[in-house]
Amino acid sequence: MRSARMALLALTLAACGSPAPATSAAPSLADPDAEQHVSAILEAAVTGDPKGPAADSLYSPASTVVANGELRLSTPRLAGVQPGGSAAITTSEVTVREGFAWAMVEYRWFSTETNQVRVGRATVVLSPRRGGQGWWIMHAHSSSR
Repeated sequence: MRSARMALLALTLAACGSPAPATSAAPSLADPDAEQHVSAILEAAVTGDPKGPAADSLYSPASTVVANGELRLSTPRLAGVQPGGSAAITTSEVTVREGFAWAMVEYRWFSTETNQVRVGRATVVLSPRRGGQGWWIMHAHSSSR
């Protein structure tokens, strides 16, 4: 009888616990513009990378960024990119699934001082921001010649 009371007490306490947090709608395949939104984040990340820390706001605080086999904790985050100059995407392929997206991107960095050009490739994984407020980069892995 004592074990039945304990079980009933445990069940009652579990039922009285706080309700599950409300989940917000995450960007998904249901969003017809999800691919365009992800593409815009990628464009901003590549073009903003040589300009400095402003591009960091596109990355999750928990993101991991690897460039030419080395961890990058600040801009420039992409392989082959240096401060100054400009960068542009030459080709990209974006795939969006329920709750995440990934992309393969080819880009070029142009030095305005030395007329140097570097070509790079990156694979990027994105996740919806909390509250359904767009996407941010969770992981990026890039390399350049």
